[in-house]
Amino acid sequence: MVGGFRLPLHVASTHLLYSTPYSYKVCRESSPSPRASCPTRVKQNSLGRSFLGQLRIARRPQWSACRPAPRSWPAEKPARMVRHNNVVPNQHFHKTLWQDHVKTWFDQAARKKRRRLARAKKAAALAPRPVGLLRPAVHPPTVKYNYKLRQGRGFTFAELKEAGIKKKEALSIGIAVDHRRRNRSAESLQLNAQRLKEYKAALILFPKKRGKPKAGDSGKEELAAAQQVSAKTVLPMPAIEKGEEAMTITAEMKADNVFHKLRVARADYRLFGIRQRNQ
Repeated sequence: MVGGFRLPLHVASTHLLYSTPYSYKVCRESSPSPRASCPTRVKQNSLGRSFLGQLRIARRPQWSACRPAPRSWPAEKPARMVRHNNVVPNQHFHKTLWQDHVKTWFDQAARKKRRRLARAKKAAALAPRPVGLLRPAVHPPTVKYNYKLRQGRGFTFAELKEAGIKKKEALSIGIAVDHRRRNRSAESLQLNAQRLKEYKAALILFPKKRGKPKAGDSGKEELAAAQQVSAKTVLPMPAIEKGEEAMTITAEMKADNVFHKLRVARADYRLFGIRQRNQ
């Protein structure tokens, strides 16, 4: 009988915990368990000696003495930044189903054929007219591209007037018009006016009603010889003028003060209006 309870024989070799004022731990001296070696501070209890043999009862505060010592971990090294000028690691591992975002291009050949057939169908519907409109030759913006020539949106009113074509008439004979573009130089005005004149000279006008031609319509022989223009541009783009070739710098050129000439030209341009008013 220990603490008022009868203990069976099969628990004699085990460790028991029971409630006492000090929460004692009960263990047998002859137990082969590694925890049998209890702390040195032991209080004898004669309650269980009749059938359990000699018992040792230790207080709960010494329970930690039966546990193995905690493992000592090595001290952590201080964090250090990566060497060299590398990208800071910033991986995104939360992206799922990347297969759904892969773009394939297996229908490239079929699309090419579909576009070609669509162009041929459109050209047949518009025949004998050309597929596109006549557009001006303009310089692209920025220094990187402004030495080239490309097609613009439409001709300006000044260019149409220079070529002798009315605004409303231009759209009816396949000429694109852009009311927003302005001619910043006489060269662009003359270039596109000449382009309009060439187009007008090569133009063949069909009558609205067959057999009832009006003034300005082409004759029967011209109508019979008419062929549809299948090129991307109705008229080819004009050739770009080549710049000056490299030359040897002479003593005359070195003696000339170009900086002074530029300053005078800028002053003349800036003061032109003031000088005209003061005259």
